[in-house]
Amino acid sequence: MVDEIVILFTIEGVASHLSFLNPNVIIEEVENVVKFFEMTYSIHFESYLRINLFMHLSAMIERLMTHDGLNHRGESELTEQQRNFISLTPEAFRPLITKYRFAVTTTECLMIYELMEPWITVDQSLLVLKADKNSVQASGEA
Repeated sequence: MVDEIVILFTIEGVASHLSFLNPNVIIEEVENVVKFFEMTYSIHFESYLRINLFMHLSAMIERLMTHDGLNHRGESELTEQQRNFISLTPEAFRPLITKYRFAVTTTECLMIYELMEPWITVDQSLLVLKADKNSVQASGEA
């Protein structure tokens, strides 16, 4: 029930930040992205983070569709956790990338990562992410 309330409040907020995407449609699609990351990391994001993610991801998708996505990532080295997160992003966004025809930049991936980082940072020795062309699975193998 809390998740439904979060979505209702988010639709109102997102509507004022979008130029052409339908807030009712994009929120449902973004919710699937958030659920992908929750399932991958075996967590449930709190309401305030969910609202932040829904709003950020909706606006990000519109930015990327108009080729105004942020792409100013410097040449600094990425951490292993950042690289793992970035490798998950195409799978998380696959239905949206196919539908809306955009590419998620490294800068945009890292912005999403920064929002989620406190909740998804795990001991890498306890988590092995396995990616194949159709899915990503988390396992407890070390």
